[in-house]
Amino acid sequence: MDYIVRIADEEYGPVDDLTLVKWVVEDRINRDTEISSKLIKNWKKASELEFLKPALAEQHQRFLEQGIGGYQEKKESVWSRIKILIWGKFEERPFAMSYKPDFATLSARLNALFFDLTILGFVFIVFAGIGLLGAYKFAAANTGDSALATGDNLILSAEKAAELNERKKEQDSSQDATAKNSDEVAESEIDDNRELIKGAVKNLVDKAEAMSEKMFGKLNKELKAVKEKGEGANLKSINSPSIWADSKAGYKIGFIWVNTADNNRRYVCLDAAEERAKWIEVAKLGRYITLSIIAWLAVFLLYYGLSLGYFAQSPGMWYFGLFICNRDQKETYFFRAFCFTVMMLMLGLMMPLFVLICKRGAHDLLCGVYVYSVVAKSPE
Repeated sequence: MDYIVRIADEEYGPVDDLTLVKWVVEDRINRDTEISSKLIKNWKKASELEFLKPALAEQHQRFLEQGIGGYQEKKESVWSRIKILIWGKFEERPFAMSYKPDFATLSARLNALFFDLTILGFVFIVFAGIGLLGAYKFAAANTGDSALATGDNLILSAEKAAELNERKKEQDSSQDATAKNSDEVAESEIDDNRELIKGAVKNLVDKAEAMSEKMFGKLNKELKAVKEKGEGANLKSINSPSIWADSKAGYKIGFIWVNTADNNRRYVCLDAAEERAKWIEVAKLGRYITLSIIAWLAVFLLYYGLSLGYFAQSPGMWYFGLFICNRDQKETYFFRAFCFTVMMLMLGLMMPLFVLICKRGAHDLLCGVYVYSVVAKSPE
């Protein structure tokens, strides 16, 4: 990086960092000399540049040995350092630029935003994965092992109905055999009571059919309706789901379970492995997701706040040649950078319209921030 040196309102350079170190050794500059980068004229004292500190320390010791006075280091109070960290340094002399800053174009800003959001998108995937892993472990530890009620079984109800029909046929055969044996023993008595027996058998069959329809018919109709809608749910249970509410029982990942006996508490299936199903309350799953989003938002604020406050550009802005500064083209410090980030979250969708009209986003205007291109224009 090249630098400009200002001595007695005269500017020298640009020169590289090795030349600056040489000038310190030659006593052409000291720790109070003002130095700025060539691209962004943000004047700082030489003592604030890390690569000059070793040479300046040797120079200071040499001055002391030579008896050169008036070169004592000024100590700043804690409060003054806090003010510099938040608002930046205030200079008495006006800032002057030899080149006219050029506002960043809408396409460049959108490209930089997309670059940054791609990085943050990967971070969000990581946080979402951590949240879902936490929810999965919670579901594994809290899903009970109680047996399913007949009405909570989505598949075996049809098999149970078929089994009940088989039992009914066996009962019919048994009744016919009994009637035949009775006819051989006492034909006249059977003749008198045949109609009564047939009526009893018919009544038994009707009751069995009614019971089968009552137990399984309604459930099968509901399941059919659910399948036609493309949904998976057990909406009328009176129990909480257990490890037996698995794929073998007809449940899949994402199926919803409503416990009507517990204030319609809703559950969602996270794992439908046989005899090892894992269910979690929808409200608790929402908490894990909310915590993941909050953690990601914290990373979002740190990502933009620190990069803009320390480097005056995010990685995306660096890649596309953009930087931010305040209204006097001075460095934007952390407080303003974080305000800019929060406002960008709230008003970012309005940015394209404002940039087209005002060349600045709504959050730029509210925070007193300017987004410029690194390549400047000559003064008109």
